[in-house]
Amino acid sequence: ASSPGPRRDLCWKALIDASPPDAWAAVAEAAEAIEDPVVRGAALYTWVRARAPALPPEAAPALCGQLDGPEAQVCQRRIHSAHLKPR
Repeated sequence: ASSPGPRRDLCWKALIDASPPDAWAAVAEAAEAIEDPVVRGAALYTWVRARAPALPPEAAPALCGQLDGPEAQVCQRRIHSAHLKPR
């Protein structure tokens, strides 16, 4: 029998996947609710990668702070890279 944790984590991930860039604070909150660090990392990393040019710099601590190691550094660079921002 599976516990509700993994299923719930996937529901939170689906919510994150469907969220627009201006919902970054809600995405950060949803990510905090994900218990499995692998699922949390995958959800945040792919969401930021797809939306980085539209994210404000103030989103970086809330989003990237939940990632570990190189993923956290790449996340920060993606959000803070001015050359990736639309002009």
